[in-house]
Amino acid sequence: MEYKFQLTALQRAYYLGSLDFAYLGNISADVALQLQIPKLDVVGFESAINKVIRRHEMLRAVVVDATSAMVQDTSQDFKITTIDAKPYDIPEIFKQIKNSIFDLSKPNPIRVSLVSGPSYDTIFFHFCLFFLDVGSWSVIVQEIVSIYNGDDISDKINNISFGDFVNSINVRGTPAWLKDIEYWQRKDLSYGRANLPLVKEREHLIVTPEFNTLRTFLNKNTCDSIKKKCRQIGTTPSVFFLAIYALTLMKWANSTRIVINVVTGYKKKSPHLLGNNNNPLPLLVTLSDRDENIAQFIMQISKTFKSDLAHMNCSILDIIENQITEVEDTRAPLFPIVYTPGLGNYENIGFENIPNCKLINNTSKTAQVWIDNQLSINQSGGFIKWDYVEQLFDRTTIEAMHHHYCSLIEYLSDADWEQDTFFDLPLAELDITVIEAANADSMPLSEETLVSYYETRISKSLTKFSVNSEFNPLQQIAVIDYESIIAAEYTYEQLLHESDQLAKSIYQLLEQDGHISASALIDDHLVVYPDATMPLIAILCEKGYTQVVSSLSIMKAGAAYLPLNIEWPLVRIAEILGHAQVSYVLASRAQADRFNTPECKQLLLHDKFQLLIMEDYLNNSVMECILPKVSPDDIAYVIYTSGTTGTPKGVTISHRGALNTILAVNAKYQL
Repeated sequence: MEYKFQLTALQRAYYLGSLDFAYLGNISADVALQLQIPKLDVVGFESAINKVIRRHEMLRAVVVDATSAMVQDTSQDFKITTIDAKPYDIPEIFKQIKNSIFDLSKPNPIRVSLVSGPSYDTIFFHFCLFFLDVGSWSVIVQEIVSIYNGDDISDKINNISFGDFVNSINVRGTPAWLKDIEYWQRKDLSYGRANLPLVKEREHLIVTPEFNTLRTFLNKNTCDSIKKKCRQIGTTPSVFFLAIYALTLMKWANSTRIVINVVTGYKKKSPHLLGNNNNPLPLLVTLSDRDENIAQFIMQISKTFKSDLAHMNCSILDIIENQITEVEDTRAPLFPIVYTPGLGNYENIGFENIPNCKLINNTSKTAQVWIDNQLSINQSGGFIKWDYVEQLFDRTTIEAMHHHYCSLIEYLSDADWEQDTFFDLPLAELDITVIEAANADSMPLSEETLVSYYETRISKSLTKFSVNSEFNPLQQIAVIDYESIIAAEYTYEQLLHESDQLAKSIYQLLEQDGHISASALIDDHLVVYPDATMPLIAILCEKGYTQVVSSLSIMKAGAAYLPLNIEWPLVRIAEILGHAQVSYVLASRAQADRFNTPECKQLLLHDKFQLLIMEDYLNNSVMECILPKVSPDDIAYVIYTSGTTGTPKGVTISHRGALNTILAVNAKYQL
């Protein structure tokens, strides 16, 4: 019977995601199998496929538009494509087949190609997932194989209409739907998109995604152990594998939260219904404490998963509509990490009933997906299969991620989930090689400081160009300050002069306030003895010339500086100043008016500069001040990071450490 029906939310997402305007679109959702099979009766196999097409309405369905589809009464006779090729051509043929796209406006979502060989044939079975999911396709293939083998399956006809199923799940606007919408509105799925190490950071650079597969088989002992441990804590193997999947990706994304698109089914679906009955669930996984035991982590995910499943009267599109305000570009996939559990024995999709049939390759692809982790567990063991976008990942990286995942599973199959904690896997050999090469020390350690090296470079330039009176290095532009309406330019001479004078003023202030307890003049340099307590001096001003002079001056005075971000909240600035025990703040006029604390003595930078550039202000005490000799191992500056807990942490950087890094980078990249 011919009739029209509405697309499910997943089918609408498939349709929109397959269009070329969407990032990682321009493909269809499908599966490609490569099988090695005894000599095939082509006519008999074609006849079996045609009989099954007439039996099942979803094999005759076509898309009408973005919201609806139609089941047709009849379809064209199905034909197998025979390919004249050599064995060495087969990998390329499979690649072309798996990358081909189904036209959803046309029926017969099956393609079978055959390469005939002397003792066996290679067949490529390519099928679309738009109207039928993998479980339904397994039933259909089993029917095709049964008819091909001469079995009578006339009593197994399925009369359940997919259109009736679609009508039954449409509860939009009902109290149950409104309740579940409120539940998902309270969820914060923003910032759950995994920041994985990608080759191409933006999906829009990929015109047509190409998928590849990583596959690992699990032995029976591993699977049995995991099943037993899951029963002991009251969860399922599917949740366990989901938890470890999330943990692996969070490690590689350097994040404590990730949203995984879990493929689930509608609660109202009939086990006898053939069609695409899936309803994805965007599960947010968070890791609050890396020290919690394994059982607690898995059970927390199990609890969240059960709660989310109980609120699936709304669809994935309804959920996305409530998260769309957090997305910068709606063409990008919101939840590109997929988990497909419970595939059962679907790896061979029913072809295991043909004697001596051997699966060689199995790859699926879906629009707007980065990785699809597919899981199958049965009585004899199981397999893990990752289908991923080749252009997005470096092969060694995705293999290392997959290996990390599988190694964790093997470890946890033997671990005590109540007592043991997760462990960090060792780096791959290639990563270790790269890191060791990058850290190879082929340069001598510098005995200069950030200031002395800078001033030495200027002195050498003056000597080098002294014979050329037309070129004076000191008159060259050192800083261009764009903070003002008209860009202000400052020469090296100005920078040296004004940083020198400000450094002397800072040093005199420190000496007057008793921060320098002992010193001596040696070889025209003031040496401050180690027992002296040089304070940390903060800089709070806009980026520009003032900030440059301030940092140089503080280091020249023998102290260390602490840069503060003017965009930080005042509470955060006060917290850092207190934690670092800062006594002095060099502040611009704008920042001084905004921030005032009695705990710190403020020096107004703009006022100080105005006084410094007036030659008649430079009194003898400042002119005669001799700056201290700074050691390469003295602290140059302190930077504050948020830390993994959100509490600010101070990191001290020495002159030697900072300068050696600069020199190494300059040498490596010829700056």
